[in-house]
Amino acid sequence: MMDPAIPACKIGACKTPWDYCCESPESITSNSATVQLVGDTGRPMAIDLEKHAIGPLDEVVVIGTVGPRPTEEVFIIHASDCTG
Repeated sequence: MMDPAIPACKIGACKTPWDYCCESPESITSNSATVQLVGDTGRPMAIDLEKHAIGPLDEVVVIGTVGPRPTEEVFIIHASDCTG
């Protein structure tokens, strides 16, 4: 998930503008979070986002808590719910 203040790459600038390939790795790291949808056990669930009508560059609202950070650069959110 990327901070909406960071613009996605323009179509044509790269094949997959939703991966922010036109941003520096430092910008991507400091402006993004990994979101894991977790079940009642606290373990990540396998979700097909397309089945939930969530696609690249869609704006979503996530409800959850900050998870453990494996490194200082990685920001993880354990989501209990999300909507697009």
